[in-house]
Amino acid sequence: MKRNCFLFVMIVTFFSWLAGADLVWASEAPVAPTDRMDYGTGVGKKLGRGLSNVAFGWLEFPQGIQDIGEKNNFIAAVTWGPIYGLGKTVLRTAAGVYEVGTFPLPVPEGFRPLLEPEFMLGDQP
Repeated sequence: MKRNCFLFVMIVTFFSWLAGADLVWASEAPVAPTDRMDYGTGVGKKLGRGLSNVAFGWLEFPQGIQDIGEKNNFIAAVTWGPIYGLGKTVLRTAAGVYEVGTFPLPVPEGFRPLLEPEFMLGDQP
């Protein structure tokens, strides 16, 4: 059992590293007082964001293939795109599970999202 858990953590870490998603850490930028939301709004938004990322995280797979194809070429999209997309899928789904599990807690500070864009179906950066 311990071996399986360790293997799972290593796989998630590897694919997260491959995806290279932009993570927003609470320690990088302090939350301005105007960016803070009240507890009720923050809890609801964090839970909704987490559920959305769990439900739609799989959409990162085709999006990753498309991103690689647009940045490089068709061959890169066919070869590297699925690996990149899988990494982003695992990362977004894991972030969603984390946010659903910790939605009552104001972490990161001010209920900030872990990933940008905070919703898969939102505007891409």
